[in-house]
Amino acid sequence: MRAIFSVSIPQACIGRILGLNIYIAGPPLTRALGYPICSIPVFDAMRRIILRTNIAHINITNWEDFELPKRLFRSLGGSSEPLDANSEPLALLQLLWEKRTEIDFVKPIPNSHKGYPFVRAVYAQFTQLVRLLLHHGADPGERECSAVKVAITKKDLTMVKILIEFEPEPETRGKKRRRADRLVVTPWMLDLAVRCDARDIVKYFMEEKRSVHSEYDTLKIV
Repeated sequence: MRAIFSVSIPQACIGRILGLNIYIAGPPLTRALGYPICSIPVFDAMRRIILRTNIAHINITNWEDFELPKRLFRSLGGSSEPLDANSEPLALLQLLWEKRTEIDFVKPIPNSHKGYPFVRAVYAQFTQLVRLLLHHGADPGERECSAVKVAITKKDLTMVKILIEFEPEPETRGKKRRRADRLVVTPWMLDLAVRCDARDIVKYFMEEKRSVHSEYDTLKIV
């Protein structure tokens, strides 16, 4: 059945989705995201229909933030194909947030499921998706800094820096204003980097973040 609807026109998929969850409470767009047949064209078509249709039983002013379905992120990191701006679920999330002013009832929670989407994005080393989630409020400290742990174990210095540091603010009078870090580098982060033999991360923690190692002779690894 799913294979059939994967090649169907958006209107057919919309009918199927509405038929599946017509008796389930909650915003239809929120419910629709839970179904694999809800592709970007399907979701956008549903959004347009709702915007131009006066449905009496839908009170969009009372719709609340919603959690992003886990299904959108489960496959991240499971393919050898490079991830880019056209990779799922980046394009769909961009649609959700870019249309935020147009459809005020669509308010995704970047820290959905205690940071599950964010950790999966870090695991997949999907930099564009990580930056998007951070921009909209994802917290790298969620789940006891699980995202940072993943980045360290993958020896991904670039990702570690993205998680810890804010992007530099625009220059003012020829100088860039530096914001305080998102996270404070703690001894356990340095310990983990040493255990993983992530030497560039160890050096970054020690020299730039002035972190003090607590358990090992760090000089042997740098």
